[in-house]
Amino acid sequence: MFTVKDYEVVTDWDGSVSIRRSDGACIPTDPRNVDYYDFLQVEKADKNSEIKRTTLLPPKQEYIIDPVIKLQEEIASLKERITSLESTKEDSMIIK
Repeated sequence: MFTVKDYEVVTDWDGSVSIRRSDGACIPTDPRNVDYYDFLQVEKADKNSEIKRTTLLPPKQEYIIDPVIKLQEEIASLKERITSLESTKEDSMIIK
């Protein structure tokens, strides 16, 4: 028989709930499931709210760079390199 400390209730950022047990089982919230029924009995007996409860945050959004913006940034970088090379070339042509 599992105890309060064997369970963790995880609420995902989208509101879905899963129940994890210390033996690695993930218990579906289905009233016909024997493990879920056992969990409900333990939860009912948990007067001190000792069952661990975790809420997951939404995944970090990765910003997708527009391909046009990416190309514009690359062109600007290349222009800077060309300007730098041209000024280096001019400096080397000066007669000392």
